[in-house]
Amino acid sequence: MTQKIKIAQEKDIKTLVNLASKLWQNHNLSELEAEFTQAFIDEKTRFFLALKNEAAIGFA
Repeated sequence: MTQKIKIAQEKDIKTLVNLASKLWQNHNLSELEAEFTQAFIDEKTRFFLALKNEAAIGFA
């Protein structure tokens, strides 16, 4: 069992959206994807992914 934290990249948006949708069930996927995409465009926000055996299990 390997656990690690990595800085999310733009290619991880779908993973972030999937995890976020479990927290914010009243938001639709396209809204969440737009928010994460905008955050990466602005380059002022960083996201981190928690991985367990290379599978994303959380984010911050």
